[in-house]
Amino acid sequence: MTRGHWNQPVLLIDVPVTVESKDQANEQQNEFKNHEIEMETNVTCENYEMATKASSENNKMATDETGENNEIATNITSENNEMATNVTSENNEMATDEKGENNEMATNVTSVNNEMATDEKGENNEMATYETGENNEMATKATGENIEMVTDERG
Repeated sequence: MTRGHWNQPVLLIDVPVTVESKDQANEQQNEFKNHEIEMETNVTCENYEMATKASSENNKMATDETGENNEIATNITSENNEMATNVTSENNEMATDEKGENNEMATNVTSVNNEMATDEKGENNEMATYETGENNEMATKATGENIEMVTDERG
């Protein structure tokens, strides 16, 4: 194929715009390649993500949520390995209508670090409702700390 003079226009097939330089042509080609690689629906995501209507990063499955890193969630803002509904939580949490942090399973509570609780504020590996206890306790209607298992709770 013989090209014309350097300043003559060049016809490019299957390109919807006029290309004025080699850099612009390469940029357009890269854009088309990126569109071919990405399969997304109403979402901004990065690196092996499956998401719908969410902004997420790195191996996430989410719906109607902004989350980060390995999250399965609906209608929440969460971070890092969370499963939650209508909550703000952080790091390995399972919660409903709650603000919690780090490995929590709770409903309507504020809790910290590996807690399972309902209507209670507790700390560190607790499963309790309206209870106070310490260290490997099974109790009801108390507030406790450290690896507790209790009755009458949602977790």
